[in-house]
Amino acid sequence: MPARPLALAVLATWAWATPVDAQPADIESWTTARSSHFEVHSNAEPERAAEIVSSLELFRSAFADLAPEIELRSPAPTRIFAFRDAESYAPYKSGGESAGVKVLGQFLTHRDGNYITLNADPSYLGSFSVIFHEYVHFLVQSNLPGVPMWFNEGLAEYYSTFQTEGETAYLGQPVARHLRWLRANHELGVESVLAVTRENAHEHDASGAGRFYAVSWILVHYLLSDESDRSGDLADYFESLGRGEDPRGAFVDAFDVRPAELEKAIRAYVLEGSLPVAGLRLDRLPDARSVELAAVSPATVLTGLGDLLAHLGREEEAARHLHRALEYEPDSGDAWAGLAYVRDRQQRLAEAHELWSRALELVPRSASSYLLCGRHLLTLSEGGGLAGDGSDRMALADRARRVLGIATGIDPAFGEAWVMRGVAHLLPGGDAAEGIEHLERARALLPGRSDVLLHLVQLYVREGREDEAIALAEGALSRIADPQRVAAAHEEIERWGLVRSANEALRAGDVESGIDLFDRAISVTSDPDLRSEMEEKLEGLRRRLEGES
Repeated sequence: MPARPLALAVLATWAWATPVDAQPADIESWTTARSSHFEVHSNAEPERAAEIVSSLELFRSAFADLAPEIELRSPAPTRIFAFRDAESYAPYKSGGESAGVKVLGQFLTHRDGNYITLNADPSYLGSFSVIFHEYVHFLVQSNLPGVPMWFNEGLAEYYSTFQTEGETAYLGQPVARHLRWLRANHELGVESVLAVTRENAHEHDASGAGRFYAVSWILVHYLLSDESDRSGDLADYFESLGRGEDPRGAFVDAFDVRPAELEKAIRAYVLEGSLPVAGLRLDRLPDARSVELAAVSPATVLTGLGDLLAHLGREEEAARHLHRALEYEPDSGDAWAGLAYVRDRQQRLAEAHELWSRALELVPRSASSYLLCGRHLLTLSEGGGLAGDGSDRMALADRARRVLGIATGIDPAFGEAWVMRGVAHLLPGGDAAEGIEHLERARALLPGRSDVLLHLVQLYVREGREDEAIALAEGALSRIADPQRVAAAHEEIERWGLVRSANEALRAGDVESGIDLFDRAISVTSDPDLRSEMEEKLEGLRRRLEGES
């Protein structure tokens, strides 16, 4: 679960997050602040919680106004916790924090959902910067998969300075550390920054990383804030990348400038004095300051914090929170579901299965609860330790499909739930056509997910749609996936083609050709469990052939 803490100072001594007790001391006095798109649980003063929600809503509205090409959809639920001070926040931070470092906020991403945590102490002014930065990454990842790293990081840095004053929102304010680097270094290395990819990013040492972030920021600042309107050029650039064109060539074609020329322009831009700052009148935006405040039950807060801790890998602390939630509300289906998920993570599958049964009886309210239960059932149906014979596994898969259907019914925009619904149709009793429909929904919500494309390939070949499977493997999948996943897609296509030909030969009574084709299908199969299963079937065919001889 990636997390990027905002550090105000850096020292060498690390200390892990403070162990957390069964509940926060003030659990009965928490507040929820709710706006059109955000809901925050907080133990800060209610007015502070309302201010936080309003700031997030204003940022979202400003981003929507200035980046209309990006749809501000959230394909996963987002839980937000604002803690009144550093002491109450400390037990819920991700990873380590060095002595003397203040982690003010974190945006944690997981396929099951997103988590925003922050220090709501108004004396710390930097908590929103990291949240805005990571929120932009989330929006770009959800809407513009495959954009180059320089644009992703530069845009996040550009928007991280969002600030409101009176009736105006300001964007693109100078980032002091980046300006210091840019003005101290004559060679910016724009071409090398444009060439950075996820695959080669590890090659950048500390000084190279400083160059990358500073130059990425000023590139985006120049493209968005310079007097020339380049929004159409950006759109052309993204379209070229979407077609799989070379990033450098696409950049030159879209902006009609070569990196060496761009470096000179940016050098002048940095040195000309103060950088332009974008101002946006708040009255242009939808009303983002309407916030509803209400008390929130201790069970709800404890269940949410338990879910956060479980996804941070701190299972026993999560379990203590969830047990305490059940003391407050014994019939909370979501608390029982949270406890079941913890036991799943601990591989205590039998105990988890009983807890999931209890949770479903009590009808959870959360789409996440049904997603996690569906995933549990799929694990069992794949032979995850408790499944019996084939009929039992089919029943588990069928139940998983029903449970996952409830998840998407509660939250139709929950991308991971659609993924799991599609995957469920790869299992016994599944319907390939229905699975394809679910995965196409998932693909629209999660365009950057290569696993979704691979599962689509698998279902296309089961449905006999090899041409579409090949087009997907050689097109969209090859542009965003690593070679191993692309190879897996081609293996799937080849294996199913051979299996289909083998079945046709067997139906025609040509057992010998069927065996030969099936043997070739086994030879291209890399998965050892699948190979073993196929070899058992092949042995049965050979016995059949011997019996007919």
